[in-house]
Amino acid sequence: MVSIVPALLTVLLACSGCGRFWYEELATNEHERDAGDMDAGRAEVDDAATDAAAGFDGSTQGPADAELDAAKGPLSDGSADAQTPQVDSSVVDAGEIWDPGCTLSVLWEADFSSDPTLLDANTDGSPDFVVRGGSAFPASELANGAWTSASIDRALDTNPRTNFTSRTLAEVRMRDPLGPSTPANGYAAAVFYINVGYTASDQGALFVSVVRTSTTAQQVWLYARDGTTQHRLLLGPVSAGTGFVHVELALEPSTDSVEMRVDGAATGSATFPRIPIDTDDRYATVIAATGQAQFDFVRVAHCKP
Repeated sequence: MVSIVPALLTVLLACSGCGRFWYEELATNEHERDAGDMDAGRAEVDDAATDAAAGFDGSTQGPADAELDAAKGPLSDGSADAQTPQVDSSVVDAGEIWDPGCTLSVLWEADFSSDPTLLDANTDGSPDFVVRGGSAFPASELANGAWTSASIDRALDTNPRTNFTSRTLAEVRMRDPLGPSTPANGYAAAVFYINVGYTASDQGALFVSVVRTSTTAQQVWLYARDGTTQHRLLLGPVSAGTGFVHVELALEPSTDSVEMRVDGAATGSATFPRIPIDTDDRYATVIAATGQAQFDFVRVAHCKP
């Protein structure tokens, strides 16, 4: 997978009162950017130097937590936001700004050109990503800048745990290479999920599925957990081709709201429900929920309050 050229990401769009972070590209290839930008990783930003810096804060809880949490790995514990690694503003390229009103707190980013669990962009001695359960990342599943996974046991989580209590921006490029298949209550094939607005009693738990529905098409679904096993459809289905689908989310835990774009087009906004805390899944995750899934880019950014 090739990356985004920061200099080509320019026009920021803002809707009244919603702080939308979407941008338009002036180039035909939105994913060409210096390979060195991956090293921007996560960094703690100096406020004076980052008035325009964009960021994400992500925490996730997916609907298959019963299976996934049984093998939960050795992530950092304790107060998530207090442990969140932070980066120097000089590391974050100014061309990678989504939201001029968002000052970057933490950034996780992987392009799957190499083992993502070896990334430590903020040099805190801990990996930026971990395989849940503590096993090694299956590097043999990387090819041509993408990760092809066929196991729900290989959930790739951001690290360390984070409460994601302020504005969070996320984007992922993923696809269902097999299909056609039918989403099982929405949770199928290529999935990105995240838990946001974590408190002592509740949180929002959202996930996006990209599912091949025919030999020539995929569909994108945005769901939220609504109770222990129920999922509420928030947005979609959105039709897409069979290649990698570029999904962007802007999450506002303060208002329990989310906006989504698919392949550069706005698909709407929605309010998500909160659910009682049942597991400590304060991270963002990419996973093959069923069948097989491919990922070639993931980025999660947490804004400072």
